[in-house]
Amino acid sequence: MLFDMVRTVQWLWLVATACLLTCGCAADRPADSKAAGVYYIGGRTQLPGAYPLPKGGVSLRQALTLAQAYPPYDESLVIVFHYEQVGAVMYENRTCVMARPLMESGVGDVQVHPDDRIMYTTTFSGLANTPLHGCLAHAATTQSK
Repeated sequence: MLFDMVRTVQWLWLVATACLLTCGCAADRPADSKAAGVYYIGGRTQLPGAYPLPKGGVSLRQALTLAQAYPPYDESLVIVFHYEQVGAVMYENRTCVMARPLMESGVGDVQVHPDDRIMYTTTFSGLANTPLHGCLAHAATTQSK
């Protein structure tokens, strides 16, 4: 049963991401008039899923706290995927932050925007030969300053 719940959450995450990437679906935004949109969190959290974005905003650190992120490990990485449509073109910006300094002292904290996807990974050692390698290098240099 737990396995089925995990698969369902993963499937919902993929569907929500695909929906916003392909059509910018405004239909999945909350009806709450106090919300400015939604953002999505996945990865090492106890409560992954969609969250209403308050009009006053929320920081990355606050968003992870709300999702009950597991304690950061030395190599934990938080990646924020921000999408912005300009005309017919959809742009993706990635912000990568080391989890430990973020959660312990707020280093690298950023504002979360509507439709952002936040991925909290256990380790970044497996990202060396992936498209996220540049993000990894940026996070490492940013945290060393």
